[in-house]
Amino acid sequence: MEQLHVDCRAMPRTALMLSLRLVKLSLSLAVAIGVAGCASPLPAPAQGEVAVPAAPGRWLGSGSCAAMGCHNANGFQGEPRSEYNTWVSHDPHARSYEVLFNDRSRTITANLDPKKPAHENAVCLNCHVHRDYAKEQANHHARFAKQDGVGCESCHGPARDWVGDHYKSGWSAKTAEQKLKLGMQDTRSLAGRVRSCTPCHVGAQGMDVNHDLIRGPSASGI
Repeated sequence: MEQLHVDCRAMPRTALMLSLRLVKLSLSLAVAIGVAGCASPLPAPAQGEVAVPAAPGRWLGSGSCAAMGCHNANGFQGEPRSEYNTWVSHDPHARSYEVLFNDRSRTITANLDPKKPAHENAVCLNCHVHRDYAKEQANHHARFAKQDGVGCESCHGPARDWVGDHYKSGWSAKTAEQKLKLGMQDTRSLAGRVRSCTPCHVGAQGMDVNHDLIRGPSASGI
């Protein structure tokens, strides 16, 4: 079968402009659907189905950033408004949960606590999902998925109290301290990035990669 090839240069100007308008309209509809998806409520339970109460939901999950009208415009790597697709396609943080199932992780957990696999151990999830995982688990929204690994909120902070405002014109006028009160971490300043990244990549209380993790608790006394 011959492949259809359309040469835009040979198209009449009227037809070309109409084609461009149709493409623009399609993109606009996709963006509108994406924005609507940001605020879509949880589906109601079917008739006769018992409704499960949603968690308080400080942590909304990376899907709350994934609408095309927000951070998933599907542009090139690192382009503004394409942060989500850059993360999911190129950032190793998006696969931080998956590595908890590999041979190296199995060896570590066999030495640390054979009864608790890495993907269920809060010591591992503190860095492979987000800090204070066990303490914050009750604050996960029903749509939050630890399988996303180190996602948007792991660095930027739980989004419930700021996701609806951070794109508005008045947001940029807020100080880092005001944003922090709403849960958004400061990732713009060098000091803010140090506070956000070093607990996992260097270590902090309860988050150190020490002898217990490398060789097991029995090695600590060596």
